[in-house]
Amino acid sequence: MVNGQSFVATTLGTVTGDLKGAIGVYFLSISGQGTPQVIAKVHHHWVTEAGDTIFLENATATSFQAGPLSGVYAVGNNSYVVMIKGGTGRFANATGTLKLLGALDLNNGTVVLRYKGEICFAEPDEH
Repeated sequence: MVNGQSFVATTLGTVTGDLKGAIGVYFLSISGQGTPQVIAKVHHHWVTEAGDTIFLENATATSFQAGPLSGVYAVGNNSYVVMIKGGTGRFANATGTLKLLGALDLNNGTVVLRYKGEICFAEPDEH
């Protein structure tokens, strides 16, 4: 269970770039397997290399079969958008949007994603 919800699968991975660290994705549901479109409801757990946590709203990843490759799906063109809703450390009270692009291979249980987006950080307290 994650946040009171059961999940059907999970994956862990490393993150590179400005938000480098580690990410866990809990698949709350996956529908449409075996069809040209798979929709996954997901929950993310993101920890940066510095130890800060990025809080994210649950998201929906709408993926489409990658050509003739059975069981291989792609996300892009705003079909997988994740909203930042704060965090710890430098991400406390941050907001933002991340758009993901990548592939999901249901046959081998692998996911490869790239992210692009914008984060608005809270103004620091001046005492």
